[in-house]
Amino acid sequence: MIKFLLSFLSVCFALDFVNAQSESLSDLKLKKVDFQQQIKSLGDSIVLTDKKIAKLNSKKALSEVQNTKIEALIVRGGKIKDAPTPIGNIIETLEEERNVFIVNYVDDYFKICDDQLCGYVSTLWIANSPEIAKYIEDKEFLASEIKLENASRNAKANEVQNKKREDVLIKKLGAKTYNSLKEGNFWLGMTSEMAIVAFGSPNEINETVGSWGKHEQWVYNNIYLYFENGKLTSYQR
Repeated sequence: MIKFLLSFLSVCFALDFVNAQSESLSDLKLKKVDFQQQIKSLGDSIVLTDKKIAKLNSKKALSEVQNTKIEALIVRGGKIKDAPTPIGNIIETLEEERNVFIVNYVDDYFKICDDQLCGYVSTLWIANSPEIAKYIEDKEFLASEIKLENASRNAKANEVQNKKREDVLIKKLGAKTYNSLKEGNFWLGMTSEMAIVAFGSPNEINETVGSWGKHEQWVYNNIYLYFENGKLTSYQR
């Protein structure tokens, strides 16, 4: 009996030890997953921080470029205009060289100022120098950054707008119908709204209105759709 109890206790202790080990391994695995998630989160945070730093550095550099003014020499015969375009009105034609400050650069024209006036001068009339070449490079970089930032902002706005429109259409048409249309499927009786989901906006719409209602021909690159009062009645490839 004593031997049996000792054997039973040994088995129990062994099971407890195994369970303890299993629990420990399970806990460690959970901790590992948690650590991995934290590392990923920190990695994402570092990337985001780096982007913010780069953006701030870029904004600082761009601000410095915007607030920079450098000395330049307009050569004899140089024309100062009231606008940075070839058709701008000539304010003055220089009979001799003149030192001025460049305060801006737009489309191959410098905005210049001195104690007499401010205006625009083509780069052709400005004596070149390494400083001016660097100034043009910085201003073109500024214009490029602004263009990219505006494009990014517009893309995000369009993405949000498209997502809202998509959600409305899915709710209205149902996910199955919407997904079928997105795959390019179409059928007679579908609405013009559905056609836009399937084909996108047409290249051209030819419209005829009469007592019977409205007839439309939608022209795409490889197909013509015909609608009667907003419903697809026929098509031609």
